[in-house]
Amino acid sequence: WYGRTYNIALEPFSSVQPNIASAMQAGSAHVLEPGQGIQAQMTAAAFAGIRGVSRISLNGDVVARTE
Repeated sequence: WYGRTYNIALEPFSSVQPNIASAMQAGSAHVLEPGQGIQAQMTAAAFAGIRGVSRISLNGDVVARTE
């Protein structure tokens, strides 16, 4: 399989901080108790030819970054 497949992993997060330590310090990290859950909505989009992305809407529209 080496070199014959393309793979990607997505790790959803609920904070705009760059890592868990920063999120905890900022108070934006969620701490779940045993048996507790959280619901979220996530959209993924594949695209090509855009140098920067400003955002991706919930229906998958890619908005290019303007510099």
